Amino acid sequence: LIRPTPRGMRCHAFLAVWTLQHQSAALSRSGEANVTVDEARHSPGGSNRSASEAESGAFLHLKGTAALDGASLAKRKVVFGSVIAGTSCLLLLSSICVLKCKQRSRQTVEAAKPSCGWQHVKSGEAKDGGGTSYKYQSLPNLLKGKSTDSMISRQSQLSRPEGLGKLTKEEMEEALDHLSPEERAERLNQWAQERAERLRMENAQYLELRRCVLISLTLLYVCASVGLPYLHRQEASCSRGFFWETHMEFLGLFAVTKCAELWLMVQDSAVSWDQIGVLDVLLKFLPSFMGYLDGYTDATAVFIAASCDDPLAQTLANAMGIAYLVGVCFFQWTVMFILSSQDPSQACLLKLLHMDMLASCVTLPAEKKWVWDLLAAVRTIGEDVPQAVLPTIY
Repeated sequence: LIRPTPRGMRCHAFLAVWTLQHQSAALSRSGEANVTVDEARHSPGGSNRSASEAESGAFLHLKGTAALDGASLAKRKVVFGSVIAGTSCLLLLSSICVLKCKQRSRQTVEAAKPSCGWQHVKSGEAKDGGGTSYKYQSLPNLLKGKSTDSMISRQSQLSRPEGLGKLTKEEMEEALDHLSPEERAERLNQWAQERAERLRMENAQYLELRRCVLISLTLLYVCASVGLPYLHRQEASCSRGFFWETHMEFLGLFAVTKCAELWLMVQDSAVSWDQIGVLDVLLKFLPSFMGYLDGYTDATAVFIAASCDDPLAQTLANAMGIAYLVGVCFFQWTVMFILSSQDPSQACLLKLLHMDMLASCVTLPAEKKWVWDLLAAVRTIGEDVPQAVLPTIY
C-alpha cells in the first residue's frame, strides 16, 4: 500500500537486520542455557537444578540441597545458625526476666501486707509429684504453745482448708515429731495432695484454658514434626540434609510453644515463684529446647537416609521409619496423649509437650504417677534408643 522509497528500503533493511541479530542472540542464550542445564543434569547432584537456575546465573532457585556449593553452605550455616542461637538466647533471657519480675512483684505484695494475721515465710521443701515446692504459713498467735492434738483440732475449726498452707515449718515438725520417717513422708504427701486438689478447684477456669492450649499446641507439634519433613522430602540430600528454610518453619512453632509456656506460668496462681531460681531455668527450661526438637529431627533423619542410593542407607531408613511410626507416632503421640489427657493436674500433658519447667511446678496426683513413669519408659525404649542407634550407624 505504501510505495517503497530508498529511505524506506533502508529502514526496512535496518529493522530486518536488528530483528535477525536479536533472534540470533536469543537463540544463542537459549542454546547456552540448554547446554548448561544439560551439563547440570549430568553432573553429580545436578538433577535437582532447574532451567531457571542456569539462565539466571547469579540467582539460583534450587530445588535440592545437593546443588549447594561449599561457599553457600558455609554462609547459610552462619546466617541460619545465628537465627537459631539468637532465638534460643532471647527465650532464655525472657524466662529469666519473667522470673525476676514475678519475684519482685511478689515481694512487693508481701511487704504491703499487714503484720498481723497469716504470715508467709519463705521456707519450704519439695514434695513428690511434679516437683512443686510449697510455702508454709503460720497460724494465729492463739495456737502458739498448744499441744499437737489441740492444734490439729483447732485446724479443723478454721475456715481455711487443711493442707500445707496451715502450718509453719516449725509447727509441722512438732506435729510430725512422733512419726517414723516413712509416716512423715506419707503425711507430708497427703497434705500436699490435699492442697493441690484445693488449688485445682479454685483455678478450674484457668486449668480448662490451659488444657485447650496444651491440646492445640500438641496437635500442631505432631503435624509439624511429621508434615514438614514429608512435604520437603524431595529437597533432602544424602549428605546435606534439608534446607535451613524448612527448619525455620519449625523454629517458629518452637518459639510460640515456649512463649506459651512462660505465659501459662505467669497466669498460674499456684506457682511458687520464690521457690524457683535461675538454676532451675538453666536445668529445666533450657534443656527442654533439645527435647522439643527431638521428634522433628528424628523425622528428618528418616527422609535424609531415604534420599541415599546406598543399600545400607535404604535399610536404615526403613528401620528408622518403622521405629518412628511405632515408638513415637503410635505409643507416644497417640497412646500417651490419651492417657495424659486424663490427668487432672495436666502434668503429664505438659511433659509430653516438653514444657518441663511448668511441669515441675505442678503437683502430680498419686494415682497418675504410673502415667508419668510410663511416659518416661515409652520415650526411652520407643524413641531414644532406636533413634540414637540407627542414625549413628547411618
